[in-house]
Amino acid sequence: MRKNLSEMTLEELWQLFPIVLVEHQECWKNWYLEEETLLKNAFSKICRISHIGSTAIPTIWAKPIIDILVEIPREGNLFDYKDLVIKNGYICMSQSENRLSFNKGYTENGYAERTFHLHLRYAGDNNELYFRDYLIEFPDIAKEYEKLKLSLWKEYEHNRDAYTNAKTEFVKKYTEQAKLIYGNRYWQITYMIYDCEIEILNWQLTLYNRGSRWKLKLINEIFKKYTLKEETLIKYGFILNDNIYSYNKSIHNNSFELQITITNKIIEVKLIDKDFNDEYDQINTMSEGTFISELKKECEQILIDIRNNCYCKEDFIYSQSNRLSNIIKEKYNVYPEYLWNTDPGYGVFRNQNTNKWFGIIMNIPKNKIIGKESKEIEVLDIMLSDKTSEYLNKKGIYIAYHMNKKNWVSIILDDTLADNEIISLIDISYNNSNNKK
Repeated sequence: MRKNLSEMTLEELWQLFPIVLVEHQECWKNWYLEEETLLKNAFSKICRISHIGSTAIPTIWAKPIIDILVEIPREGNLFDYKDLVIKNGYICMSQSENRLSFNKGYTENGYAERTFHLHLRYAGDNNELYFRDYLIEFPDIAKEYEKLKLSLWKEYEHNRDAYTNAKTEFVKKYTEQAKLIYGNRYWQITYMIYDCEIEILNWQLTLYNRGSRWKLKLINEIFKKYTLKEETLIKYGFILNDNIYSYNKSIHNNSFELQITITNKIIEVKLIDKDFNDEYDQINTMSEGTFISELKKECEQILIDIRNNCYCKEDFIYSQSNRLSNIIKEKYNVYPEYLWNTDPGYGVFRNQNTNKWFGIIMNIPKNKIIGKESKEIEVLDIMLSDKTSEYLNKKGIYIAYHMNKKNWVSIILDDTLADNEIISLIDISYNNSNNKK
């Protein structure tokens, strides 16, 4: 009686599914296109589906396995797509925070007629596209790759990991060359994290194909709710040239250089490998290996030090939120209270006479209030009581999120309403909170 695949050891799986190389088959393109159609119908929101791997290169021998790369929006969650892939006949082979891998066509009797590997990643994690395009454009290099694979085939027929590792240097070398030639061919468009005013960090970062997910997360966590004090940058060590502040710091025994630029209060970060004089891609993975972890820690410490010396802490993310918070402090001597560890951005304003709330500023996805866009916004909830329905007809005022919808409303703090208009509504809410009943 045959074992289920899930019961087999790695060695048993390698025996059942050996490395097999065959000449290029014209049917592979059609197999991919049919699978692409299936996947497009399955997913409601993806950035790109691509045919990658050697079966996408028409001049070389390859394993008869169709490799497919699916890139999803960076604001999405890979694991929300996992069940959809499985429902379409795939088995999850491996998973990490930023990558999921699946196969289809692996059976207890060996390979099916059609076999697929699906790689699910965030948009921009797509080095394979550059390598594929380079080998298609330069057939002589493709033939070198074919020769390498054929030389490794029989030696590692039943050891797929060793086979893959033996190709790593070749793939890395020509992927880097491809990036130099093709530039921004597969770069992602500018991605707005926070749509703030110039007084607060805009958080407008350009996400490149090299996978800026770690840098994005790092900058978001360190500088969120901080405002730049531009006059401190030169003293700290930044150099100003053509309205761009730059600061470079050698780290990790002088093997790497952290490059930081601030342009119009927008901060960008690059880590350069000095041996290659090129950006170090691996830092952008979510790997927790010792070497990568040490590099990340050094980068984080430098950025935190810059934040502590060149930025000031704010109550909230957006400019209008902070202006209103400061007015409330001056007018009512009330400071925001942060009551929930699970929602650290929620700040409550409490009437000191009655202990009742008269306002709460929250950071939430915009689609919780209006539309389908999931970007983070801040809203102010205030209590208008019997005037609630009257103000819901006004632009910028919405049915309350989180609070009682009969007595409260939500205002998106994006300057649709002027500060003085909102303050007049806060006055109403404060007066309502004076009622001790």
